[in-house]
Amino acid sequence: MKPLKLTITAFGPYKNTEVIDFQQLGEHRLFAISGKTGAGKTTIFDAICYALYGSGSGEDRQDTAMLRSGFADDDVYTAVELVFEMHDKVYQILRQPGHIKAKNKSVTGKKIELAEIKGDTLDYSIVEKQQTLEVDKKLKDIIGLTKDQFSQIVMLPQGEFRKLLTSDSTNKEVILRKIFKTDRFGVMTKRLDAKRKEAESDLLRAKQLKEHLLGQIAGALPQRSSTLFTCITTNTENMHQLKKALEEEQTYYTECIQLEQQRYKEAYAHHQKEQEFYSMAKTLNEQFDEQTNRQNRLQALLEEQDIYSAKEREIALAEKAERLVILEQQCIDLRAEQNRKEQSYQQAMTEQQNAEARLTIAQEKFNIEEAKESERQHVLQQELQLQALLPTFEAYENNLQQMQIAEQYVATAKQAVDDNSKIVETGQIQIQQLAKTIEQYEKQLEPYESYLEQLPKLKEHVSLLAQVEKYTRAVATAEQDVVTTNVHHQESKQALQKLEQQWIASQASILAQQLKDGEPCPVCGSTTHLETHREQLEMIELAQVEALRGKATTDERKFLEKEAFLNSTKHLLQEALEQLETNEIDQSNQAQIVASLQNVEQQITILKVVSNQLSDVRMQQKEHRTRMEQLQEKQIKLEQYLAEKTKELTKQQAIVEEQQKHIPENLTTLQALKQAITDIGSQKVALQTAWNLSQQNLQSAKEAANNARMAVEITKQTFEELKLKMDEKREQFSVSMTEAGFESYEEFAKGKRSMQQIEALRNACNDYALQIHSLQVQITEGEKHLKGQEKQDLTAMEEKLEMLRITYEEAFKVLQQMEGFAKACAEFIEKVEGTEQEIRLLEKEAGRVKELYAMLNGQNEKKLSFERYIQINYLDKITEAANVRLYHLSNGQFELRRSDRLEKHAKQSGLGLDVYDAYTDQLRDVKTLSGGEKFNASLSLALGMADVIQSYQGNIRIETMFIDEGFGSLDEEALNKAIDTLIDLQDSGRMIGVISHVAELKATMPAVLHVEKAMNGHSQTYFEVK
Repeated sequence: MKPLKLTITAFGPYKNTEVIDFQQLGEHRLFAISGKTGAGKTTIFDAICYALYGSGSGEDRQDTAMLRSGFADDDVYTAVELVFEMHDKVYQILRQPGHIKAKNKSVTGKKIELAEIKGDTLDYSIVEKQQTLEVDKKLKDIIGLTKDQFSQIVMLPQGEFRKLLTSDSTNKEVILRKIFKTDRFGVMTKRLDAKRKEAESDLLRAKQLKEHLLGQIAGALPQRSSTLFTCITTNTENMHQLKKALEEEQTYYTECIQLEQQRYKEAYAHHQKEQEFYSMAKTLNEQFDEQTNRQNRLQALLEEQDIYSAKEREIALAEKAERLVILEQQCIDLRAEQNRKEQSYQQAMTEQQNAEARLTIAQEKFNIEEAKESERQHVLQQELQLQALLPTFEAYENNLQQMQIAEQYVATAKQAVDDNSKIVETGQIQIQQLAKTIEQYEKQLEPYESYLEQLPKLKEHVSLLAQVEKYTRAVATAEQDVVTTNVHHQESKQALQKLEQQWIASQASILAQQLKDGEPCPVCGSTTHLETHREQLEMIELAQVEALRGKATTDERKFLEKEAFLNSTKHLLQEALEQLETNEIDQSNQAQIVASLQNVEQQITILKVVSNQLSDVRMQQKEHRTRMEQLQEKQIKLEQYLAEKTKELTKQQAIVEEQQKHIPENLTTLQALKQAITDIGSQKVALQTAWNLSQQNLQSAKEAANNARMAVEITKQTFEELKLKMDEKREQFSVSMTEAGFESYEEFAKGKRSMQQIEALRNACNDYALQIHSLQVQITEGEKHLKGQEKQDLTAMEEKLEMLRITYEEAFKVLQQMEGFAKACAEFIEKVEGTEQEIRLLEKEAGRVKELYAMLNGQNEKKLSFERYIQINYLDKITEAANVRLYHLSNGQFELRRSDRLEKHAKQSGLGLDVYDAYTDQLRDVKTLSGGEKFNASLSLALGMADVIQSYQGNIRIETMFIDEGFGSLDEEALNKAIDTLIDLQDSGRMIGVISHVAELKATMPAVLHVEKAMNGHSQTYFEVK
């Protein structure tokens, strides 16, 4: 990024519009920014940073509301416009934050525009919508640097670019994370942590399943004294031992199955033997019962002997009548035949009369149809004439159909044109509605940037208030601890003093007792002992004194520690209160500030939703516009199609009108002609059919009349012959009945039986005689068989048999239980094997994931997380690039080296920096460098970081660098070295601007941007090119 022109209005100390044209530098790429303190030198950096990223250059310049000039008139809006070059393209960015004018309640004048300058025109289409979010995204794509990267390698704010040099590992991690976006590796570690927890959860579940399995085993198998139930009682963890115990249990039940099978077979065999005895006894008793039953049945049959004698007499009479039945049947048949012949004769007489009448009617109809010959000829001529018109009508009908199809095409095309026109109108209305919706959403989003600007400040205020509240509570607790430990300290001190006095007194008493006259006193040396301490006192041991002194020392140390902690906490509280005062925060408004923060966060959340909705509506608007273009093209095509079809219809109508002149008036359609032909054809067929039918009917009637006359003569002769035969057969039957012994026909009819009845009577008599004979034989045989036998007691035998059945069923039940237990053991062995395998695999997986997580999370000897390991790689490359310039700036004295020392309190390490001093051949902390040495090291780091970022992101071109202060700490030689470095950077194509009050530096610069502060407080600028 190379700035070409910066225009600032009502920004910082610049009241009016100030234009800084960097193109005035010409070929000079190195310039100084000079001016008094507070004139607005750093504000130029803020303006460039604000134009590109929407915030100031330093961490203390994030509040955009503070960037507005206090000198500006109320009707003048704060604005920054930057024209810059990137990748041989020129862009213009304008940011106008807006402000609340007098008598207004809301911010007005907010504006943002990004365009590409192409010749004399501005192309605003590089972003879909001139909105902060989209413009910021586009600028980031163009420049290729985030705000944090820009502040570290392009614009080095006052006092901030040294942070990478002097901060601890934790702060360096934050800086490198922002610049190189290594937070994704932290996210990866968190995902691995979730996987670790999941693996541990799965392992715990598997172990719980093992415990559940022990419960299942205990519930499924009967408890007994065995290794298995010892394992269950002790809740064994050894799955192999449990499996072995189950195998032993399975072996036990296998042996039990063999024993129970033997017991079951014996019980079942005993039962079967008794069952055979019972069956034999039951059969014998049934034979006794059957013998008694036969005797009873024989007695009953003998009592029916008179009935069967009467049936034998009935059979003899029926056999006599049977010989006359044939003659009787012949008489009956002849009588029936006589009746039929008589009916046939009468029917033939009637049929003759009917045939004569039909003949008369047929002759009349024949005469009528014969008279219609001329009508039949006329109908035939009409049919021929109509059929001659068919080709003409078919051509007319075809053209008429084509005309109707053309009319449908025209109607369909008209309807399509109308429908499409309505859709276009509806689409235009929808586009207007979407435009209104977009306008409404944009209006809703107007305060969005304001909320985003308020959010960091409110969060900072809430954080400060929370710190004050926390430190206030901590001070109260510390004061209470100080009071408590002071009481313990004073009590211990007084007790020690008292005990020491007692100890001294006891020692004096001991000494007095040991004094002898004439011997010198070990204390005063006197040989005369006028007064001695003879009182017997409690003996105090020195160990008691020392123990109490140790306690007093401990209590004093605790008191001093609590007092020091209290002072430290008070100091932190005071600093927090000073920060509140600096930021003009009223502690009494804490609830209001917290509510404001919540409101701002809520509004930002709501407006984010609105922003998403706005994007969706814009997409809909774009789709509708595309659709409208397609519909308009379709409208043109539809209208062209309508014109073509209308032309075809007109042509077809002319053809049809011409053909209508040759069509009869009474026949307007082909269908009517065909119907007329069908009707005349039907009339012709009807006349011909009636004529043919009359001829056929007359002939048939004549033949029927002749046949009827012959049938009357034949049936009459047959009837008379049959009557004579009937009289002869009746006389023959009467003579035969008298000879058979029947006195009358009634007696004959009473004795007459059918063949089936005679056969049934004869069978009944035979069966009766056979049953008596059979029973007599069976009774004789049964008496021989049962001779010497007695009936058995089946009840006792059944009771014994039931007892034996219960015995073998119980044995079978026990056998099944043993088999079930053995099967359960086999199933549990499989489950134990599966559970053991699952736990082994899950333990392996959990261990692997846990080990990998620990490695990535920094739980290793070097306290390095995976993210920090990546950052170390970046830092090594940065220091490698930085040392190239630092070697020149320090005359080969210093070399930056990454430190491997471990941080305190088990913190992650690896990002510390040491400096190797070639003069002393020692490594030391970078914080021990002087101010000028730190500046050189920081400058080298910034340039090294620029080289690294540029190497990793090939589309980035760092053509500019701005440095704010720091040169005043350099001596003459170091300053010259720094200037040489800047000149080298200039030669590489970079534009370098330096803010400095050092006269020597400004004197060596080929150009100076002067910032002058007027008497009224606001500032102006101008370039001085040497």
